[in-house]
Amino acid sequence: MEPIELKFFQQLKNDTVDHDFLLVYSDWLQERGDPRGEIIALECALLLDRHKNKAEIQERFDYLMQEQIDALNLSSETLEGMNLTWVLGSVIRIKVHNGEEACLTTLGKVVTNTRQLVFLFSLTLSGIGLSEVPEWVSQCSQLTELDLSDNNIGELPDWIGTFSLLQEFYLSDNNIAGLPNSLGLLSQLTLLDLSNNNISELPDSMVKLNQLTEMTIWNNSIKVLPDFLGKLGQLLKLNLGRNNISKLPVSIGQLSHLEKLDLWGNDINELPNSLSQLEQLQELDLGFNSINKFPTSLIKLRQLTVL
Repeated sequence: MEPIELKFFQQLKNDTVDHDFLLVYSDWLQERGDPRGEIIALECALLLDRHKNKAEIQERFDYLMQEQIDALNLSSETLEGMNLTWVLGSVIRIKVHNGEEACLTTLGKVVTNTRQLVFLFSLTLSGIGLSEVPEWVSQCSQLTELDLSDNNIGELPDWIGTFSLLQEFYLSDNNIAGLPNSLGLLSQLTLLDLSNNNISELPDSMVKLNQLTEMTIWNNSIKVLPDFLGKLGQLLKLNLGRNNISKLPVSIGQLSHLEKLDLWGNDINELPNSLSQLEQLQELDLGFNSINKFPTSLIKLRQLTVL
């Protein structure tokens, strides 16, 4: 991807598209015979709403957009099985709600062979009965959001770690029993939802996920929390409810930004004094555990409003 394309992608992703830059990018595309260049120019003209021939501009824009859709070579049945979000001549989001093999195979061919999807940053394959992650998903290298929730996925492929830009990863309601070490390569991840699976342990490689602000591992089979948990220092919300945890690591006190901690429905019988170091903690759920005594040091948690 050329530098000017990278800049366009960043602006798309952050929803901070600059009008002057768009015109420069439009010219750059048109010089290369890319129809998206004219689409961008026309869309800018429509947004400015200063042209007397607005109807003609709209007609030309609609014609070019239909050409872009036709260029995907998707049957009407396949198109009906998904929602495509187009912005400035490119698809930025795909949400699939038809899990039939033919639909997924066709989409896979489009992903690997079509220029229009180079800026795809959000892919939702939720609730469509997947038993494994389709191989073609690995070609979506620009993804920042990936939703694979509510399927029958049993394991994640090692290539999942190649999504170097991924920020939000939804894997809830599957049959995942173990996590690959490559998960630790997702260095930009800020949200990870693993709730309602069969996970019994967290790989040591997850220590590298130091940009995480929200992690949900609700309703799994975790018995022991790793010491590296305290190194995930950007965490704001941590949900470990409905597991088999009996003890909290002392390192949990290092989560200095933590605001919400859910430990409901575990086997915890005592709390470490280090818990009192969570000075930003506002909500702490310890219901349905076996705790007989609370450390007096918890009085230091002055931000705590829900216990």
